[in-house]
Amino acid sequence: MPIRDYPFVGIHAGGGFTIHGKNPSPRLWIRVENPQTGISTDTTAIVDTGASTCLFPLACATMLGYDMSSGPTVSIGTAGGNGVGHAFVTRVSILGILPDGQASKGKVLRVIGNIQVVYAKDCNEFLLGQDSFLNKFILVINYPEKKFSLRLPELYTTGAPKAKRSRHGVH
Repeated sequence: MPIRDYPFVGIHAGGGFTIHGKNPSPRLWIRVENPQTGISTDTTAIVDTGASTCLFPLACATMLGYDMSSGPTVSIGTAGGNGVGHAFVTRVSILGILPDGQASKGKVLRVIGNIQVVYAKDCNEFLLGQDSFLNKFILVINYPEKKFSLRLPELYTTGAPKAKRSRHGVH
């Protein structure tokens, strides 16, 4: 099922997130879960077409119960410079959004499943990048109306490419 017309989310003047906030951008409410401990948290994540990977704050990994000594260390490069992070398999789900811009915690729109996420010390935002996330979807961003849509390509929804038709029949 596609996710249609998800509103941009901005930062509320008093803190927190709202659809009428400052600097609205394509953000999704997500549930982030350590599949080994079952510990989870709900947050917003920026849909970042310029990020090659999913990058989350290191403090979140600690809160979810990941063992920093067991996760492989990876080098990362960001707009802010180079650094290191720890890679862990993390379960991610997309949550619904209420009219006020808050998460609809009881409404899971899509379970992305277990994906590779890099947790980094100098990361302050949750970024959903190309590998493990955006590469699964067709993303349409409507900047004038401040909303976006995600849908799975045919390949992911049927397991096989669609048959091609020509005047000679199906190939």
